[in-house]
Amino acid sequence: MQPIISTIGLESFTTNVFIGVTAKERDTPQPVRITLSVRADIAKAMESDDLNDTVDYSKLRQHILELAETRNFHLLERLASDVITACFQDKRVLACQLRLEKTTIFADAVPFISTPWIERER
Repeated sequence: MQPIISTIGLESFTTNVFIGVTAKERDTPQPVRITLSVRADIAKAMESDDLNDTVDYSKLRQHILELAETRNFHLLERLASDVITACFQDKRVLACQLRLEKTTIFADAVPFISTPWIERER
C-alpha cells in the first residue's frame, strides 16, 4: 500500500491552564487556545474506514486537555514541549505543528508561541 501522508488537525480549542511566570498568574487558571496539526499516513484508514487505522483526534484532544489541566507551567514553551511529546506517543504521528495562545493576559495583544513542523525519527 502506497503511503498517503496527510494533515490531521484541531483548530482553536481552549482549555484553562495554570500558567505564568509569577505566582499570581499561576493562582488562577488562564484560558489557552490550542491549534494543533499532525502529519500521519492515512492510506490504511482510507481503505478500511476504521478509526483504529488513523490518528484519533478526539483521543489526542482529550490527552492534551488532561495534560494542560492537571499540571502547572511557567512558560508556554514548556507547555508546547509537553503537548508535542504527547502527540508523538501515537506512533503514527510523523510530525507535529502547534500554536498556543494566552487569550486574556493583555487587553490589546495575544501572546503566543507557534512551533515549526517538528519531526521525530522513528
